[in-house]
Amino acid sequence: MRIKNRRINFKEVKKPVLIVCEDSKSSVLYFKSKIKHLYLNPIDVEVDGNSDSSPVSVVKYAMERKKKNKNEKLKKRV
Repeated sequence: MRIKNRRINFKEVKKPVLIVCEDSKSSVLYFKSKIKHLYLNPIDVEVDGNSDSSPVSVVKYAMERKKKNKNEKLKKRV
């Protein structure tokens, strides 16, 4: 019996989503499994576990990443 390759339909996300975690293993794996479970397009949702563990540093890191992404988009337009 031959198994056909089926195309998986992904739900479209209107805007890209950045999820910043305070640890680099368990939270990242959790959110990546949720992305698959909810059939979200992994291109539109990014999980990053490279920040420090304190809540303030997680927020600062997220703000830096947002600013960096915005600057990269502006450079692409020019």
